[in-house]
Amino acid sequence: MRERELDHLDLFPQQLAALSRWDNEGGAGTDGPQAGSCPDGGASNVPLPYKRTAVFHAHTLPAGLRNKHRTKPGVWGVIRVLEGRVRYHVLDPASVVILDADHPGLVLPDVPHAVEPFCPMRMYVEFYKQVPELKLHAAASKAPKVATSTKVC
Repeated sequence: MRERELDHLDLFPQQLAALSRWDNEGGAGTDGPQAGSCPDGGASNVPLPYKRTAVFHAHTLPAGLRNKHRTKPGVWGVIRVLEGRVRYHVLDPASVVILDADHPGLVLPDVPHAVEPFCPMRMYVEFYKQVPELKLHAAASKAPKVATSTKVC
């Protein structure tokens, strides 16, 4: 399969309605807030996402995310797992990490990668124009798990 360069919204046009709904419910829009912008008008140094996908399940995860792809230069992503686990393949340099609710995945700009779901799972991806801050749960103080054999969807 030919590698694609995209901003991820090219992957799932069927999700545009969900993204629009998310924008209308207070999420960050296409030109949404970045660091230094707070709802109450105060200042913050925490980068905010400018886009977010809909929530995907193991059987609704688009083929474009399952196959080799990359973000555009200057676009970072954070894979947030809500339930279950996801195998995150970084292809250059090669590495595999298991993501879960306590271990989000950082997607670097222009780095080829793919996502492989375990059953059952729910996840979404946030997109940033600068390096995002990964918020981890208290239980996530140890390193992410190395890939092990588990039921893949």
